[in-house]
Amino acid sequence: MTASTPFRFRLQDHEDQGTPPTLGKLTPTLKRDSSSSTEGLADALQLENLRHTLLGQPHKRDYEALECRGMYDHGIFTKLNRICDDCYNLYKDVEVHHYCRSDCFSTSTFRQCLQSLLLDQESDVYLELVEIIGKKRKKR
Repeated sequence: MTASTPFRFRLQDHEDQGTPPTLGKLTPTLKRDSSSSTEGLADALQLENLRHTLLGQPHKRDYEALECRGMYDHGIFTKLNRICDDCYNLYKDVEVHHYCRSDCFSTSTFRQCLQSLLLDQESDVYLELVEIIGKKRKKR
């Protein structure tokens, strides 16, 4: 997605257009929008969160997309991802969510999210979990 041609997921009422409705009266459609790329990222995040809600927890492809180099553990990844999701819900800022997950949850933004969510006492536990899934593999 480029900044000059972002696409946003929209639900439009097709009743007045004479097309058969789906999802009740709403049909999901892609529509070119001239809004900023930040809004496009927000839409992408909302769709991703909806996918997690409807389909369950994050999948291994999410882990691979973050280029984590440690051991994949679904439970650990879900806990860490939930911290970033909760932080996003607190601040409603897509960049917070992005930077929280960057470098496989090893950024200062992730640690700040732990503080913001009042998880200071458990931060050592969460940082150990980050080490498990995010540590670099040794070169052979």
